[in-house]
Amino acid sequence: MKDNKENKDNSNLEETIIFESIKDEKDTVEIPTFTGLDTTKLHKQIDPNLENDDDILIDNSKENLKAAEEELNSLYNQQTNGNNNGNGDDPKMAKKKNGKYSRLEKLNIFLASILTLMIIGFIGAGFVWTYLNSGIQDLDIDALSNKKNSVLYDKNKEEFFDLSLYSEDGTSHKDIPYMEMDQNVIDAFISIEDARFFKHTGFDIPRFTAAIAVNLKTFDFSQGGSTLTMQLIKTSHLSADKDVKRKAQEITLSREVEKILTKDEIFEYYVNKINYGAGNSRGLENAAIFYFNKSATELNISEAALLAGVVNAPNAYSPLKDLETAKRRRNIVIDQMEYHGYIDKEEAELAKAIKIENQLTDEASKTVTTADNPYIDYVSAVIDEIYETMGIDIIATPMEVYTFMDPKVQTDISRIQNEETFTYPDKIMQSAIVTGDNETGQVIGIGAGRNSQLVKGFNRATDMWQQPGSVTKPLLSYALAFEHLGWATSHVVEDRPVQYAGTDKILGNADGRYRGEVNLKEAVARSLNTPAYLALMNVENKIGKRAVAQYLNESLGFSKVTEETYDTQHAIGGSTSLVSPMELFGAQAVMMNGGYYTKPHTVDYVITSDGEKIEDLFDYPRTKVISEETAFLVSELEANNVTSGIINRMEVLGGRPYKVYAKTGTTDYGVHGLPYGIPEGAGKDQWMMASSKEFTSVVWMGFDKPIKGEDTYWTNAKYNANPLGRMNILLLNSLHANKANPGNVTRPSGVSDITHVLSTFPYANPIKDLDSKYITSGLINSKYKNLVNLDAGGVTLEKLDGFKAELKAEGFSKNLTLEWAEYPEGGAVKPETYDISLGNVKATGKRLFDISWIFGPVQYEAEVRVDGLVLDTITSEDFKVTKTLDIPNDAEVKVCGYYKNNKDKGAETCVTVTNPQIDQAIDIPAFNNMGDVNKFITDNKLSKDNFKEETVETNDINMKDKFVVTYNNQVVSGSAYKESDLKNMVFKVTTYKYVKPEEKPEGKPDGKKENTPQP
Repeated sequence: MKDNKENKDNSNLEETIIFESIKDEKDTVEIPTFTGLDTTKLHKQIDPNLENDDDILIDNSKENLKAAEEELNSLYNQQTNGNNNGNGDDPKMAKKKNGKYSRLEKLNIFLASILTLMIIGFIGAGFVWTYLNSGIQDLDIDALSNKKNSVLYDKNKEEFFDLSLYSEDGTSHKDIPYMEMDQNVIDAFISIEDARFFKHTGFDIPRFTAAIAVNLKTFDFSQGGSTLTMQLIKTSHLSADKDVKRKAQEITLSREVEKILTKDEIFEYYVNKINYGAGNSRGLENAAIFYFNKSATELNISEAALLAGVVNAPNAYSPLKDLETAKRRRNIVIDQMEYHGYIDKEEAELAKAIKIENQLTDEASKTVTTADNPYIDYVSAVIDEIYETMGIDIIATPMEVYTFMDPKVQTDISRIQNEETFTYPDKIMQSAIVTGDNETGQVIGIGAGRNSQLVKGFNRATDMWQQPGSVTKPLLSYALAFEHLGWATSHVVEDRPVQYAGTDKILGNADGRYRGEVNLKEAVARSLNTPAYLALMNVENKIGKRAVAQYLNESLGFSKVTEETYDTQHAIGGSTSLVSPMELFGAQAVMMNGGYYTKPHTVDYVITSDGEKIEDLFDYPRTKVISEETAFLVSELEANNVTSGIINRMEVLGGRPYKVYAKTGTTDYGVHGLPYGIPEGAGKDQWMMASSKEFTSVVWMGFDKPIKGEDTYWTNAKYNANPLGRMNILLLNSLHANKANPGNVTRPSGVSDITHVLSTFPYANPIKDLDSKYITSGLINSKYKNLVNLDAGGVTLEKLDGFKAELKAEGFSKNLTLEWAEYPEGGAVKPETYDISLGNVKATGKRLFDISWIFGPVQYEAEVRVDGLVLDTITSEDFKVTKTLDIPNDAEVKVCGYYKNNKDKGAETCVTVTNPQIDQAIDIPAFNNMGDVNKFITDNKLSKDNFKEETVETNDINMKDKFVVTYNNQVVSGSAYKESDLKNMVFKVTTYKYVKPEEKPEGKPDGKKENTPQP
């Protein structure tokens, strides 16, 4: 401990003296009598909001000693207190009674047993410890200092970056001696990193035991119980593996260091070596200068606490990454400083009240530019990947890192972003670039942004998450439609107003138009929103939202998508949909790679300081996430975006000897840009991914944040300049320079050609003489190629569901009323345009094809069957009609309805109709003979008693063989009578027989004649 500084609290000094006194006594340590310990500081309450991690472990050793003292005193008192040993016996008479041992004897036996077990355990532990330390590397003091650094190698195994070379002033570190450090720095680090640093000999048993207890409780085994010395060894000698052998060797080397170096030297090595997220530098002094523009000799409590807190996870706790997180971490350190007595409560509160942003210098808040190095952005991604995979910061831990970086491509990216070969539309617009190999997921070039020269700066390619807009449409909506709905690339979708589920907002397109029916390829090339949204809704109905969210997260690697945050607006890259350029590269590669996903990565393998080659951690699995058929169909949509002839900014990528597959995406500010003078709905982000079969480049361009008065949005002029298209041309040229033609994405055997009638689904076979403009062709997964006949009932005409027939008696008539379920859209010949309005949004769409254009209008038809025979066939243009029919009262009536057109008849639906009874009028026909009368009697269910027969002779030659039916002396033929009256009437049926006068029988008076009825 330095003695030239004023020390407000002598805790550290006392601990140093204790440590030195133990060393001076050469292993002879006098154990003091337990007379009670000062535990005043041990029982302070810690803020319950403090994080409970490996670096915040409470100092419980004194409490443990106190508990041990009390237990020993309790046992002693039981044996010596007065004349009673706890069970009423005199201790002087401690001997067997009735064959039993006294408590003291039992205690002695127990202790002897424990001692025996301990000896056996120590022997066994010795063997285990020897094994765990087998092959341990030698202690390298140079590695503890900053004399060794990590070196990175490119894909050709050529060195391209030495982490010792780059910092703001050209050096990677500037060490500060322990004796010159501000006391606040020492107090802060000791409080948060290793409270018993000045007591232990490199390995802290209570701390280690506490970590084990936490591990056993949580079952995550993330707590290592590492001392500051062990952390120094881990960063300089060993990997971050948490296996037992590594930990054992870490302990051994730490104890060895403690025998060689003083505590001051160990502390000095540690704080000068580690990474503080301070630009391109490392070490305490550089961090102090970078963040606060002052030396580590003059840091206040707040500044020291920030630096001590950030080293645990520079990517998370750096105030440049997340100010709020940095503040919470700093306050935790301050609370620990108070807890351990280095500062009082008032000092802690004052320190926490300071705003971090007021302490940071301008240099810490902006990009630090050094001599241009084209590899800086790639190095930043490598550092992050190794930390994520191994838990090691290679800025502090020296190792050899072998990567997949292509130095030519990376240099070309740097030249683009530095405007050597490219011109940006304005001075503020930023960019991010990721290029890589589709098959392997190997990232070969990265652009973090314009003028980016920070090893640990903000890397937009890997650390930036933005809404993707339309760039993900083929990867999400249409990929899943191919996979689960059986769509072909020639599918017809509908572009119409759609209301977002659960809102009153109506989805529109960028150009403010709705088109009606659109071929799928055109919909994607024009990046229409509503078809993608409707397609994803259909997918959700088939497989569920949970499956869609899992596809995005687990299959495509979109880490920000969860089941809780997912909604259908992801179809257009809106709502909570967020991706990074690196993640978008991985997802796009799936479609170029037969449906396989490999996590994008920069590292091939590493060689640690002890010579161990670690490659299995970077051997990321190649996982099949969608069918190769679907991947190919998506690639065809993306290839069409380039060659469709539609001006969509992707057309500039064409004209190459290989197919280019591309998609764009745009997001806007909505109303959030208004306070900055940005018009409502103005563009914020632009995306374009462009692929060959072999490589993919992903480009984002936009603005980090809106700035008032700086036009930080996409104007028409910026759009028209097409910077993303121009940039992707440069990238494709770089990726394929001096390489063989990559060819095109290979068509799988499971993909078939399909030709069908437009706008049909299931897809229908064309019929003879159908106009070719109504026929289209595309590609489809063979298992879904199930065409139907165009004139089949299921395609041509809907089945009639819902048919009503009712027979009513009205006077002497019966009226039959028929009602068909109205045919969809009326069944008339459809016009080429139709209304697609929704709410206040008025719009008209265009039809590509309708079945009525071939088969004519749909008509409504029904057969009326009386006693099983067809009485009448009724055909109507309207779905409801009434007709008067002559139906006998006692007849069974059934009516069968169906749809029809001029080519086909649909499936019929039959109903039985109640036949009402009416007192109907019955017409009397002309009777020529008795046979006619008998038929009339039968037809009308009359009795023969209703007709009385007689034969009358007459000499009137005009009446010869006449047959007359009369009622009340009136001929009835041509008359009508009520059915009820008819059954009560008696008719006279007269047959006239002619008799000549000379043949007149005798006895009859002359001149007498028979009366004849008058017609």
